[in-house]
Amino acid sequence: MNSLGDLAERSLPDRLIFHDRLVSALLAASSSRHSVVEPSEISSKDSNVAVLHVLRDDEHLPERPIAGPVKFCSRGGEGTRYLLTGPDARAVAHEIATGPAVRGAGLAILGQPPAEPDELLQLAWQAAQRSCRVGGTLEEAVADGPRFACEHFELPAWDHFRVFYQPQFSLRDDSIRGVEALVRTKGCEDARRAPQGLLLAAEFSGQLGRLTDWTLRAVCAQISKWRRNGGPQVPVSVNLSMNLLADPHLLSRLKSTVLEAGLRPEDIELELTERSAPSSLPQLAARVDELRGAGFRLCLDDLGTGFATVAVMKALSLDRVKIDRSYVQNCDRTEGAPSEAGQIVAYCHGLGLQTVAEGIERPGQIAHLRDMGCDLGQGFHWGPPLPPENFPAF
Repeated sequence: MNSLGDLAERSLPDRLIFHDRLVSALLAASSSRHSVVEPSEISSKDSNVAVLHVLRDDEHLPERPIAGPVKFCSRGGEGTRYLLTGPDARAVAHEIATGPAVRGAGLAILGQPPAEPDELLQLAWQAAQRSCRVGGTLEEAVADGPRFACEHFELPAWDHFRVFYQPQFSLRDDSIRGVEALVRTKGCEDARRAPQGLLLAAEFSGQLGRLTDWTLRAVCAQISKWRRNGGPQVPVSVNLSMNLLADPHLLSRLKSTVLEAGLRPEDIELELTERSAPSSLPQLAARVDELRGAGFRLCLDDLGTGFATVAVMKALSLDRVKIDRSYVQNCDRTEGAPSEAGQIVAYCHGLGLQTVAEGIERPGQIAHLRDMGCDLGQGFHWGPPLPPENFPAF
């Protein structure tokens, strides 16, 4: 597996490399023996992990050299982020926070591993905003992990779930090339977003496998109904947690569900998601090979968020990669430098993977992504996810 230094040499966005290093640090801190990223520079003894977000009046000031706990530094339009590990992380954060032109600094500290990388990043950003409001004093927050965030969330009854559908378009000719199935709950006022904590609650309650089976059955029944009425012959994507790949009976259940509906595995794309630390990477790769060998299409969802890392993408046999909306939102507003989305597209194409850009809302984003060679897109530019009865008319 290539080192993260090699990733940097390939001109991936600093923010994506930062994410990979953060995942590596979190897995090392939780003493995982099956790290999905080989922690080349992060020792398992560095059990303290923190993210520091610094906002400066002049973001172009050169960084002061700081050794030891600083494992990586990423500068962007919304400040500078530092990955800190080891017992001196808090002291170094205070040193950086007292530097020149600092107007706000927030430190997110790993509390109970395994926390989500996105949780640490978000908490550090929020703490930096609080710091700006109170005069620049370093603000701290503790990340206790997703289990604590959703422990009071109760799954609805099964008859309260619905599946909505959002099309995926070719950025070259605007044709529909796929559809994503999205689980929602009945009566949800905003069908654009999943209920907060739904998938995490399903995972930590042990119901994620049942939710996945229920979703796939509903999707297969809907595809069969559409096709009997002359609907489009495009694959439909269903989310699949990588943690479910440890189930030795998963492949047989997926195949039987698809075949019973009169469909083929090629009609379904499995979008691999990961919001908690996945299991052994070699085991994941073997299971993905089995799924792909059976005819299912495979896509890595939300690259650069959760535990969906570049290292995971490189290790698995995939067809497509989804670029998270956070890398797409400002892609048409980049001046004088390649956009983050464009860098990711070029890297993925170098690996022979198609790319799908999420969260497209403006024509300018489409134009830029088309120029960068991105293959597919989805987002509110074309409309929100639709209930199945409205999708054929769309």
